[in-house]
Amino acid sequence: MIKTLTVALVICLNVDIDPPDVQKIPPFSRVEAWFDPTDASSYRALETIGKNLQAQYERWQPRARCKQCLDPTLDDVKKLCTSLRRNAKDDRILFHYNGHGVPRPTENGEIWVFNKTFTKYIPLSLYDLQRWLGGPSVYVLDCQNAGRVIKLYDIFCQRRKAEFSAASCFVFARYMNVNPRDLTTLMSPMGLLKARLRQRM
Repeated sequence: MIKTLTVALVICLNVDIDPPDVQKIPPFSRVEAWFDPTDASSYRALETIGKNLQAQYERWQPRARCKQCLDPTLDDVKKLCTSLRRNAKDDRILFHYNGHGVPRPTENGEIWVFNKTFTKYIPLSLYDLQRWLGGPSVYVLDCQNAGRVIKLYDIFCQRRKAEFSAASCFVFARYMNVNPRDLTTLMSPMGLLKARLRQRM
């Protein structure tokens, strides 16, 4: 039985600065995870939002191990994801992304994180995120235009399946001592079998 005992909370708020593609027209929502970030200093606000969100997940799953990644860089997210997958083994990881302090997701399936000095927004491809987190995983995307990313998620899943198929066919080809000439032969078990029979003749 697969359990969800690991939760990654990736919160990209940069509380004091609005992203360039967002125009807030009053009245607008200020509250993040039941806390108004304007009520405290930016770092304290970010910590409080992270704690509140973690408390919600722990209420839902008391045995969950939550790891916060507040206003992260690309390397921070990669380290978090690979570490969580290594420790979770075959259990499910829940990846919660709050992107209310960064630009909207791109048409190419990228969400945003920060550089180390908070002077640039750095794109994070969902394809890379899938690679780092592995499976099984659940994604919660709390950001504007999250639907853009969801449409591309399925495309990325299909691409990963094709890569795994190619890799397993390559291993099979090596086992059968066949050197496939092209990717089509590599992807086709019948093509591999025919190539093997040709070699024996």
